[in-house]
Amino acid sequence: SIWIGAHGLYHVNAGNPKSLQKIKLDERYAHLEIYDLLPEEKKLVWLLTDRGLLRYNHLSGGISNYSSIVKLRFDEKHTGAVRLKDGRFMFAGSNGLAIVNTEKIRLNIPKPNIYLSSLLVFDKVRIANIKDEEIIKLKHNENFFTIQIGSDIWDTDNTFQFSYKLEGFNKEWITLPPSEREAHFTNVPPGNYIFRVKVEDNLGNKYTNLAKCNLSIIPPFWNRWWFVSFLILFVFLLTFYFWWARVKSLRLSLFNSELNQKLLRLQMNPHFIFNSLSAIQNYIYTKQTHLAGNYLSDFAHLIRLILENSRNELIPFDKELETIALYLNLQKLRFEDKFDYRIIVDPELSNGEYQIPPMLAQPFLENALEHGLKNLYRKGKIVIRYQWLNGMIHFELEDNGIGLVASKARKERTKPNHKSLAISICKERLITLQKKRGGKISFQMDEIKTAEGKVEGTRVSFNIPV
Repeated sequence: SIWIGAHGLYHVNAGNPKSLQKIKLDERYAHLEIYDLLPEEKKLVWLLTDRGLLRYNHLSGGISNYSSIVKLRFDEKHTGAVRLKDGRFMFAGSNGLAIVNTEKIRLNIPKPNIYLSSLLVFDKVRIANIKDEEIIKLKHNENFFTIQIGSDIWDTDNTFQFSYKLEGFNKEWITLPPSEREAHFTNVPPGNYIFRVKVEDNLGNKYTNLAKCNLSIIPPFWNRWWFVSFLILFVFLLTFYFWWARVKSLRLSLFNSELNQKLLRLQMNPHFIFNSLSAIQNYIYTKQTHLAGNYLSDFAHLIRLILENSRNELIPFDKELETIALYLNLQKLRFEDKFDYRIIVDPELSNGEYQIPPMLAQPFLENALEHGLKNLYRKGKIVIRYQWLNGMIHFELEDNGIGLVASKARKERTKPNHKSLAISICKERLITLQKKRGGKISFQMDEIKTAEGKVEGTRVSFNIPV
């Protein structure tokens, strides 16, 4: 290798004159005047310049400045350099001689002062002065940011090389260009990170952890553990609710079906059927064929209505009135006209197209006839009222029978083991309707008494959802 010192430094391979090139030095030494030079080995060259004693590293391209230690002044007339036999170097300048032992002399480049000046989010200042060890919290949509690095080193000083790394995001250190002091980050995912700055001088000295800060990018609320846990719990509860509601609906449906079957069996009472057929037979034997025909026609009509109504959860209100009237007419024939009845309907119900659950009144009518009026020694009387009240139909049944206490005592004497299911089934049915359709379905059964306490009959009342 041939080294040429002039206005700048040049190099050429001896076997190829065309390889002559000017060495590009740091900007500080762009106008360097070299008065003499001495190659130390292949990669190192001593330079005697107007800036003092320098040593150029051809491998790294860096320059080490020895002028602060070897304080010689060089010019065109006063300069010289020679390598001694013991490996030391002798340099001559206008102000004297200096012998340098490179094994013992070391340059002490002062440690740079590095700090983090500010943080910008989308080019707008978010934090003007970052403190050491500060934890910076950013929202999930603030993940495009810049960290500015400050130092006491001029931008044109190429003695030091800056590198940065965002641990948890960058896999390798990123080297900054000589004149740049900003670290740019884009689309950083939520998480916790540590930003570090590393500095290296041209002698190979490395300085780490000169400046650092902790960053935490907060995930959106829909990605946080508490929201995910809440969402899982909400979906579970919602699924459980729909499952529970479905099971409840199926149970209510099954319960209604069972109640309807029980009510159907109650209404298809063997005693009632037997007595009705006996009455028809009696009309035939007594040659009252016209009455027998009417009775049989009404009886068939009633049976058909009961069968039709039992298949539906709701029936028209007037259909229920028709069923009750047919039932009472047949019972009047059976009881040989021992009672009268009257059905009083609110005009609101007569004009409206309302639907109600079927066969709620029949068990109470049968109870009034069989236990209240059957053994009565006076003319029986039944009054039925349907009244529109607070969005529901209020049903009321009154009879002038023997009353609840006397009826119960008579039943215990005549049929001690008999259990009446009609009223209990109707109560269960009303409770089921209240659960399914809402509203306050009150049920009341009591005796009608005079001011002196004499029993004059029984009253039953409850509300029916429409």
